[in-house]
Amino acid sequence: MPQKFLKHLNPLLTTSSPQQLQPDFSQGDRAISNPLYASVQALIRLRQYRAALNTADVLLTEGADDEEIWYLRGDALANLSCYHQAIASFQRALTFAASWPEVSISEAVCWLHLDQPQTALAACDRALEIAPTHAQAWLFKGVALHRLGQLTKAYRCYQQALQHQAS
Repeated sequence: MPQKFLKHLNPLLTTSSPQQLQPDFSQGDRAISNPLYASVQALIRLRQYRAALNTADVLLTEGADDEEIWYLRGDALANLSCYHQAIASFQRALTFAASWPEVSISEAVCWLHLDQPQTALAACDRALEIAPTHAQAWLFKGVALHRLGQLTKAYRCYQQALQHQAS
């Protein structure tokens, strides 16, 4: 990859781990009604992924069944390198909130870790259908295309990532 791309993509690359893709949840009142939601988020921020996973599983056994808990569970699993399980959790989150691009991006990152760039590409395309200016979706689409040997398309995606990162 040309050095100029690496220099400009570095901020995107350093914020591409699953725990840093975590968006602000629109239903923040869940943390008020059940403080375990906030605990899972805090444990992930503290990189205590096993504890976050255990807490998410407690919430699920207590009847929590929504996009946020499944996303958080997937996030913890991805950071524990349990990519297949993480993907299953992200896909469950999408059954509740199909228009949440960060979930598809997190799924794509897992597919890339599993050396499945074609499947990662499809997840990025889903995210870009929802949010066509999402810089990280463009970045990981570029990574998937790069791994598929489609360098020209990959570099176009990297350029899109840079363009949308600035906006």
